[in-house]
Amino acid sequence: MKSRSIRFKLVATITFFVAVLLVAMATVTYVYFKSATEKLIVDQQFATITNIAHDLDHEITVAHKALISAANFSPADVVSSPVATQKWLDSQYNALTTFGHSMIVLDKAGTLIASAPAHPELYGTSLAHRDYFINTMKSFKPVISAPFVTAINDNPVISMTALLRNEDGSIKGLISGSIDLMEKDSIFEGLRDFRIGSSGYLYLFAQDRTMIMHPDRTRIMKQDVLPGANLLFDQALEGFEGSGETINSKGIGFLASFKRLESTGWILAANYRLSEAFVPVTQFRNYFLSGVFFILLLAAALSWKLGSGIARPIEGFARKLNELAQPDADRKQRLDDRRKDEIGQLAQSFNTLLDEIQRNETDLEEAQIQVMQSEKLASVGQLAAGVAHEINNPIGFINSNLGSLKGQVEDLLKVLATYQDAEPALAEHPELLAAIKQAKSAADLDFLQEDIVNLINESLDGVHRVKKIVDNLKDFSRVDTAEWQYANLETGLESTLNIVNNEIKYKAEVIKEFAGLPEIDCIVSQLNQVFLNLLVNAAQAIDERGTITLRTGFDEKNVWIDVADTGSGINPEHLGKIFDPFFTTKPVGKGTGLGLSLAYGIVKRHHGRMEVRSELGKGTTFRVTLPRVRIMAEATPELAQA
Repeated sequence: MKSRSIRFKLVATITFFVAVLLVAMATVTYVYFKSATEKLIVDQQFATITNIAHDLDHEITVAHKALISAANFSPADVVSSPVATQKWLDSQYNALTTFGHSMIVLDKAGTLIASAPAHPELYGTSLAHRDYFINTMKSFKPVISAPFVTAINDNPVISMTALLRNEDGSIKGLISGSIDLMEKDSIFEGLRDFRIGSSGYLYLFAQDRTMIMHPDRTRIMKQDVLPGANLLFDQALEGFEGSGETINSKGIGFLASFKRLESTGWILAANYRLSEAFVPVTQFRNYFLSGVFFILLLAAALSWKLGSGIARPIEGFARKLNELAQPDADRKQRLDDRRKDEIGQLAQSFNTLLDEIQRNETDLEEAQIQVMQSEKLASVGQLAAGVAHEINNPIGFINSNLGSLKGQVEDLLKVLATYQDAEPALAEHPELLAAIKQAKSAADLDFLQEDIVNLINESLDGVHRVKKIVDNLKDFSRVDTAEWQYANLETGLESTLNIVNNEIKYKAEVIKEFAGLPEIDCIVSQLNQVFLNLLVNAAQAIDERGTITLRTGFDEKNVWIDVADTGSGINPEHLGKIFDPFFTTKPVGKGTGLGLSLAYGIVKRHHGRMEVRSELGKGTTFRVTLPRVRIMAEATPELAQA
């Protein structure tokens, strides 16, 4: 078969080996690359956000230190003189560049003294309620405020403070510098515009979940990330710093990184969509799988080409062998033995074998005809033993049943006699009535009445079986005719099965799957001999207990009969020899090796064919195929003489 050819096996083996190797290499490579690449992406994102956080910390610290330095070198009349304070405040050019929103000076009571840009209309206003003022005066230290919304432009603003002191160190007020988070060129401007790939972005939030900076301006100064909505966000508030996969508050998967600012305690975060973050991994996987598939195709193609070069001459040799092995093949043809390789040597050996076979064929044909009669005699002896056994069985149980019937009838008569004696006095003698009942019970009259009928029926059935066995024997042997006639092969199968029943019934269950064959023109007694040999062989092939299945079928030209057993099967190396005369695998004394050879000859002379399929350990099926109409092309008398 194609699937078992050398070419197929070579292609399958090489392709399978390459596939296993590639899959193993691909798996290891992909797992390593995926792990390494994902780690690289994760580490790179955290490194990026760490650097940005460091730069932001630096800018905030520098700005605050500049404010503190200005406060430390403020004139003595700052706060006490509003005019001098305004003049000094306007001169702080460097600080004003950083604190572009505003710089203000408050006295220690929180009253606004001066501002830059100047807002005289607000001077004298108390800002003591501002958190940055309260926290500064409470801690006596410079502070950085939480973001708050300014009334000037409704933008979020943070304020940094520095204490203004007298020469004796006492506090006389404070200076505050405010940064508009939305202002262009502020230290936070880069956060809004920073992008990671096409979908990644940065945002900044406070410990109370307030969004300080976000690309989506509508979310700034909102606490819209509820607990549990973003697990890594919650962990960052608890102190986590690093990167990981998470689902944000909008239900989108991101690679998120978090880094806390040392200067303010705020948390800088980066979000990068997972679908984009790990694109290199996905691309590598797709390219790698495409490459593996291409290599597999290439390996299959190369192995197919290699296999074809090896298998083609072998297939040609095998085809020629099959042609020569057919019974009607021309044995005069020879294989091409001109090759100088192993196939050429094999062809030479086979040609030598053909020469020997051809010389012996004539002798074997003559021997086959001579031993056919002796094989028939052996079969008749076997049949006679079976018939005797089958006749003894029904005769035995007829005799036994009749003996039982006699005793049961006697008991029945006793019961009837008791009834007769008791009838006149039943009414006056209750004790006698009780005796009758006791006799009925002891004899089990009801059972006797039923059992007598069964025994008689069984006896009659035994007689019928004896008659049927004799009829089957006559039908099987067809002693009254050995001529061509139309006959139903299923009837012949039935009669043959009954004849060999004693050989089969202890070994196998027989299953019949008859298709209702039409009658065919044949010598039925010879075909019955074929069925006998096949049935006996099937029974002998079963070691303990098995099944023999008889199937029939037909089409417009042929009929066929299958005899299938669940026996031990035939060794593949013996399949080509089973129809050879004298070939047998049975022990010495168990067979002549002529049964299948004779059967094959009978079927062949009917212009039919006999085929066999077998599998070790599972069983064997013989198929006999015969033409429905007698073929007159060849001489037929030898069929009648065989």
